[in-house]
Amino acid sequence: MLYKLKTMEKILEQIEQLKKLVENSNQADSWYFIVIIVGSIVGAFLGSFFKKKGENLATKSDIDKITDKVENIKLQYSQDLEKFKHSLVQEIESWKSEQEIIKSYRGLQHRFLEEVIDVVVRIEEIFERKFESHFTSDIDFKNIQLDYLEKNKKLTTIYRFLRLLGLIQRYKVQTGELPFHPIHGVFYWYINHKITPVLTSGGYSGSSVIWRDGIREIGENMIEYSDKWKNYKPLSISSYLSLMNKNDLETQLIVNYSMSLSKFFSSPSIRLALLGIYLIDINQDITHNLNFEKTRNHLLSYIKQNNESSLTIYGYTIDKYADASIINIEKDVKPRNVKSIHYDSVNNPCRYNIKDIDDKI
Repeated sequence: MLYKLKTMEKILEQIEQLKKLVENSNQADSWYFIVIIVGSIVGAFLGSFFKKKGENLATKSDIDKITDKVENIKLQYSQDLEKFKHSLVQEIESWKSEQEIIKSYRGLQHRFLEEVIDVVVRIEEIFERKFESHFTSDIDFKNIQLDYLEKNKKLTTIYRFLRLLGLIQRYKVQTGELPFHPIHGVFYWYINHKITPVLTSGGYSGSSVIWRDGIREIGENMIEYSDKWKNYKPLSISSYLSLMNKNDLETQLIVNYSMSLSKFFSSPSIRLALLGIYLIDINQDITHNLNFEKTRNHLLSYIKQNNESSLTIYGYTIDKYADASIINIEKDVKPRNVKSIHYDSVNNPCRYNIKDIDDKI
């Protein structure tokens, strides 16, 4: 607009000059000069007009190109945003699915650990010689009355341990339907590589307590499906006692293993101390606490005082010593699973040769 005003002002100025020239000239000369001046004015105006018109056309073309680029960027951004939203939704759904899997594993593990605590408490009582008369007395499993439970801790210890075997079987059955998750690894390792061998292996002093097949069979007999809860649950104490009064193969199996466990839980032994340590360790590692550490120290001390030099709890040290042979509670030399969150590979004096670790995870 400013440019046009300046052009018009210039034309008016030239017209004024033309007017003065006409007034001071004869007629012939006037027409001559008029033609020249008017031609100049028109030429200047048209030249200026077409120049500006060309610039305007060029500017419009540039704007169209920029507009196309902006629109393309907006389209690409919109497409990328949709991809990101879709990816984010998938990640959230995957996360939710993983959390549900973890929740399922954790639920089964913590139900097992509740039973572990009850058994550890009884093992602690055996090593502290509490209620010794309860644990050393014999049990007539074919003539047990319900009121006898409160009178004999050994019987309830056996029942609790059998429930523990039932919960192991329940865990295996129900996790078999779940996708694998690393959270399963530590729990599975303790059950299969530590707790089960203590009960079944002949590598420890004293006779084995129960065979692997027996653990599975007893475990299956100690759980039942509840229509009320729509889930598997351990047998109640009354159901357990009812089994004892039946006369069939299932009952005979449970009675036989109950009698074997009666001997196992009657007095302190290396095998029982190891069972207590592994139960404490699985509880500590999964719940990330140091519950029953005092009891653990007591059991380790018992092993140190009574074991053969070749016994290992978790493996051999860098000096090729069996870890059970170098236990020193006062100096904090305590065998521990190298994969445990409680194992300090730098400050723990019980340093393992990783190549010689028993049953590596």
